[in-house]
Amino acid sequence: MGGFFFGGPRVVMVRSVEDGNQVASYQIRKSAENNDWIDVDRICSENANSLSNAEVSLWIRSKFIIGEFSDCYELCISNLSNRESIPKVETCRFLIRSASKIDEEKLNHSIQLFSKFFPEDIELNRFILQSQYRNLEFSDCL
Repeated sequence: MGGFFFGGPRVVMVRSVEDGNQVASYQIRKSAENNDWIDVDRICSENANSLSNAEVSLWIRSKFIIGEFSDCYELCISNLSNRESIPKVETCRFLIRSASKIDEEKLNHSIQLFSKFFPEDIELNRFILQSQYRNLEFSDCL
């Protein structure tokens, strides 16, 4: 089921650096260097079952940059749930950024997940402060 969308979160299988398609890895890296995020998304989608952690990070970035916020959010959630160790802060940042473009419920969920792994992160604290301000929770803002 890796990489396909069946109404739930995407499941992305992460491979080790030694495995996988070296041509696709090269194409992903070169497309990212050229800021061709649509191509990064296309190549990653075609190779979803054999992406390294670094390639999944580029795929997440591409989804956000090309404005596919729901897909970015789902990819981040999938990536966070498939990890046995602490996730990259970048994944949590794209999770919260994409959630802020979708709706308040996803934003609150993202804040909770982000807080679990990186409670002192400046971007997380900025989103919390903005949320408190929007909700007129001025004493909490202080």
